[in-house]
Amino acid sequence: MEIIARTASAFVDVLENQSQVSVLEDTLHLVRTAMESVIKRVDAGKAPPMEAIRSKVALSHRSIELEQARRNLAAARMRLGLLWGEAEPRFGQVLGSWNRLSKYPDLIC
Repeated sequence: MEIIARTASAFVDVLENQSQVSVLEDTLHLVRTAMESVIKRVDAGKAPPMEAIRSKVALSHRSIELEQARRNLAAARMRLGLLWGEAEPRFGQVLGSWNRLSKYPDLIC
């Protein structure tokens, strides 16, 4: 039973990390778009140069967050794969619904 619980928990961790990566990818895209707009405004003299610097810093921070989330996802995938007996995960992504999953599923003995 413990292996089932650990596998279920690892599965949920992968699902959670996949969602986090997806959200951060979307966020990075939005921050990049906003930065491009700010740079155009700065180039046109409608905004101070400091705004461009702030936008670039924000983009850098989001890029770092995304890379960390990707590393967390890779580690979660590795843990799940190891529970399945795979030294290297051979699955692309896990599928699931947050409405139907809980962090610690009830197990019937």
